[in-house]
Amino acid sequence: MYLDPPEDIRREWKLRRDCAERGYTREQVLAELERREPESAAYIRPQRQQADISIRFAPVAGRPEPDGTQLSAEILLRPTIQHPELSHVLPTMTGAPCTSS
Repeated sequence: MYLDPPEDIRREWKLRRDCAERGYTREQVLAELERREPESAAYIRPQRQQADISIRFAPVAGRPEPDGTQLSAEILLRPTIQHPELSHVLPTMTGAPCTSS
């Protein structure tokens, strides 16, 4: 499974976690992210192409983005493994159940 948020959201998640839970300063987290960027580009992001399940997060189009705003998620299921039925846990905007394709 590959989680694929936009880079600005990913950085914010890491900042919040590492400052709140791990005791790092904002500057320390940003410096570490910068230091590790070449490895991320070379080894982490290419894994998206091979993931059986890829989840892309994004702000909801047309909705303001105050802190704590929920994100939309796009789920890509590749036919490389048998996937569980997800329609009962993935509501749609209309409230109708999702269908498998």
